[in-house]
Amino acid sequence: MVQTLNRRSNTAAPSERIERKSEARRLEILRAAGRVFRRLGISGTGIREIADEAGLLPGNLYYYFSGKDEILLYCQERTLERLLAAAREASRAAGPVGERLRSVIRAHVHCMLDELEGATAHLEIEALPDELRAPLVKKRDAYERAVRSLVTDGVKRGEFAADDPSLVTRAMLGAVNWTARWYRPDGPQSVSEIAAALSEYLVRGLAKSPLPPFGKGGTQSPGWPDAIYRVLRENSVRQVAYVPDAGHARLIDLCRADRAMRAVPLTTEEEGIAQLAGAWLGGERGVLLLQSSGVGNCINMLSLPVIGRFPLLMLVTMRGEWAEFNPWQVPMGRATQPALEAIGLRVMRAEHPADLVETVGAAAAMAYEADQQVAVLIGQRLLGKKKW
Repeated sequence: MVQTLNRRSNTAAPSERIERKSEARRLEILRAAGRVFRRLGISGTGIREIADEAGLLPGNLYYYFSGKDEILLYCQERTLERLLAAAREASRAAGPVGERLRSVIRAHVHCMLDELEGATAHLEIEALPDELRAPLVKKRDAYERAVRSLVTDGVKRGEFAADDPSLVTRAMLGAVNWTARWYRPDGPQSVSEIAAALSEYLVRGLAKSPLPPFGKGGTQSPGWPDAIYRVLRENSVRQVAYVPDAGHARLIDLCRADRAMRAVPLTTEEEGIAQLAGAWLGGERGVLLLQSSGVGNCINMLSLPVIGRFPLLMLVTMRGEWAEFNPWQVPMGRATQPALEAIGLRVMRAEHPADLVETVGAAAAMAYEADQQVAVLIGQRLLGKKKW
């Protein structure tokens, strides 16, 4: 009886199991080939070197690939398909073109560096015979056109100031492709850090009206407003109530440019509490952006979400703390957290970019999924020293 059951179980879709096992083995060989290509170069690598790296006999390797050309072809096809998928997703997405272009560049960096087989894509295409190279060139050109289309769209919308989208696109792709030449896995930066920094630098260079240095003192981390914006989008935030604030300037600009969001400027912070209550009753999620000096203006109104159990997410840029020059900001800066806690809000605080993104994500989950009222205090060190 047991043997019969096992036999039936083991014979279920055998072709699928064989195919999955074969595909996994091909990927292992591909990664091994990538490591050898990196060490010896394409021309200096033969089947024997790849087989040794993969722990196979050369004869066994031919069961999976017909030769070095097929390995290189498979490597480039996989990477190009991933790049094209990222570009198509960005083209279909809503939101600022700059943020969508950043997502493509980040995906490109990860394709090149996360898996070693990606490092040879684009760079060694000329090593293939003409009959294998032609279809890859078409895919590569399609990817370049997709990226160029994003750049062109950004110019039309007034986000970018590129006079020649083709030249700009090739310069950006060249910079990203070249990471495969200098990146070392044991280097000081992770792939994610390189992807975030490179995408930020390249896209910011296209900006029609580049933003001033964050915090005017040049000490604010440039990536956290963009990361918070992504957290808000991931949590389906549709309404953004704000009082104009230099600390939130970048985040406000991103939200205003997003066609899926409605950014509403306020004359006083307490208006935002009522707006977000109405948004929730209408089935939409919202966030209130304000400075610590404005917290005192909305303390009484905060009884509405606390007593009504409306979800509330507030992002508060702090003043009166680190390197503050204005003495009038100090009292409310000192009173912000105690005042919010006294009225019944859960207060979370972040002083570093990595902590901030994680904290905002956690606060959003508490607000929108557990109907809590949460304020995230963004430490003044993140904003940088303000000067007049």
